[in-house]
Amino acid sequence: MSLVISDITIDGTKREYCVINLNNLVVNDKVLLCFPGGGQTIEDFCQYTQFSSISNTVIVFLGQTSNNGVTFQNAFPWLYDDKNNDKKNNDKTNNNDVLFVDSVLNSLFSNKMPNLFLTGKSDGAGFAMLYSNLSKYNTYIKGICVCSGAYFGLNSQYNIGIYNSENSYINSNNGMIVPYNIVIPKKNIPVFIFHGTNDQIAYYNGANYVNQKAYDSKDSLWKTIDTTVNPGSRPITTNTYTTNIPNFVTSIITNNNLTQYYSGSNSDYSWSSYKNGETECVLNFITINGQGHCWSGHIEQTIPASYYPSNFYLDSTYLFIKFAILDQGNYVQTVSTVPNNLLTYEDTIIVPDNMQPCTKMTATVVQTNADGTSSATVSSTGCGTTKIDSNNAACTALMSSVTNVMTQLMTSTTSGFNVDIQMENPTS
Repeated sequence: MSLVISDITIDGTKREYCVINLNNLVVNDKVLLCFPGGGQTIEDFCQYTQFSSISNTVIVFLGQTSNNGVTFQNAFPWLYDDKNNDKKNNDKTNNNDVLFVDSVLNSLFSNKMPNLFLTGKSDGAGFAMLYSNLSKYNTYIKGICVCSGAYFGLNSQYNIGIYNSENSYINSNNGMIVPYNIVIPKKNIPVFIFHGTNDQIAYYNGANYVNQKAYDSKDSLWKTIDTTVNPGSRPITTNTYTTNIPNFVTSIITNNNLTQYYSGSNSDYSWSSYKNGETECVLNFITINGQGHCWSGHIEQTIPASYYPSNFYLDSTYLFIKFAILDQGNYVQTVSTVPNNLLTYEDTIIVPDNMQPCTKMTATVVQTNADGTSSATVSSTGCGTTKIDSNNAACTALMSSVTNVMTQLMTSTTSGFNVDIQMENPTS
C-alpha cells in the first residue's frame, strides 16, 4: 500500500500525519489513532505493526522534532525548548501534540466524531496515556492498546499518578498533587498493555533514565524541569525515571476499581485480565519473558531484538484488533496462539478466529445406586469462551446447578455420580 502523507500547521509548525481507509469509516464507526515510537516515521510504524492492512480507518501521527529525531509529549527528556515554551507547564512544548491530534480529528470528523482507539509504542505509548486525559475528544476514546511503552516522570519509577489538570497530577498512592508524575490513562478507559522483561529502553522494573543523547542538547526543555541533570558528567546524573511496569498496571487497577477476572502463565509469558462490572472498564496485561523493546510478533528492521524468538510468542497487532473488535481486513496473523480469557473493550471474551464461543452449556447428572440409575439435566447460558473455566460466571452457575441436582438425587444407597457437560459451538 502506498501511504499518502498529509500535513496541518499547528502554532506555525507543519505537522505530518497519514490517513488510511478514510472511506471505510462505516466499518464499525471506529478509528485507530497510532503514535510511533521515538525516532520512528509513519512508514516505520505501518511496516512493523501492519495496522495499515485492517479495514477500519487508521490515522498515524508523526511526532514533533526532538533530540531523538521525533517524539511526542510525555517523552519529556527528548523535547526541545524554544521561545514558545512555558517552562512551568510541560503541555506548552515547542509544539502541542494534543492540539495536533485534536485538530486533525476536527478537520476530518467535524460532523460526527467516531469511536476512537489509541495505540502506540515506546514514546508513542506514553503519549497515548497523556492524550486520553487531555484531549477534548476523550469521551470518544473507547480503548488504549500499547506495547513496550515508555512512561516518564520525576523522582522515582513508582511516582505514578492521575493527570488532574493542565499542570498538576494527583499521586495515586497518597492523593497529593505532584508535578510530572508518570501518567496513567483517564479513568474508565479500557486498556491492553504488552511489555517484555528484557526491555533495555523502558525497563520492566523501571529505571533512572540516563540516556546521554536525551540530555546533551543545550536546548533540552527537560533540563529546566529536572534540575539535577548534569549532561557533562559521566555517567550522566538525573532525577528522571521510566516507570515500574507492574506498579503502573497496579495503579490502573486501583484507579478503576478493577478485580482480577483471570490469570495464567507459561514459560514464555504470563497474562491477566481485570474488569469492573459496574463501569465495564477492563484491563489486559501481558508480560513477555525475555522480550526486548519490540512490537510483539513483528520484525522492526532497526531493532535487532525484534528478530529474537522471544518476540514471537504472541502477536500484539492481532490481539489489539480483537480487543478493539476492529475489522481484520487483509491483516494476516503472525502467531496463532491466543491466551485464554483476555477481554475485549466491551467486556467479552477474546475468541480466536479458528474457535467459536460457547453459546449454551448442558450438564447431565447420572446417579448410580443399587436400585439402578436416575438422571437429571441442567443447563446454563453460554460462557462466551471455549472451555470450562472456574472464573467464568456462566460456568460457575452451571456447576452450582449440578451440585444442587446431586444433592436432590442423593440417597443412602448412592454409590456415585457421573457428570457429562456438553458445550454448544466449542472447538476445544
